[in-house]
Amino acid sequence: LVQKIMTPVEKLIVTSPDESAEKALEKLSSNDVRQLPVLSDGELVGLLRRRDILKWLQLHAELARK
Repeated sequence: LVQKIMTPVEKLIVTSPDESAEKALEKLSSNDVRQLPVLSDGELVGLLRRRDILKWLQLHAELARK
């Protein structure tokens, strides 16, 4: 069963929609996880992946060079 192999919600590393991308990336890196559940008032509202932040940074760096 999934219940036997999942990470319990109280042990998840999470972020919120209002947290800075820098802080979220720090959580991803320091905890060696690829994604963070995004919670708002205890409700799952999204999923943030490390590659999402890195792609966003790359796009903004390219725009800054133009």
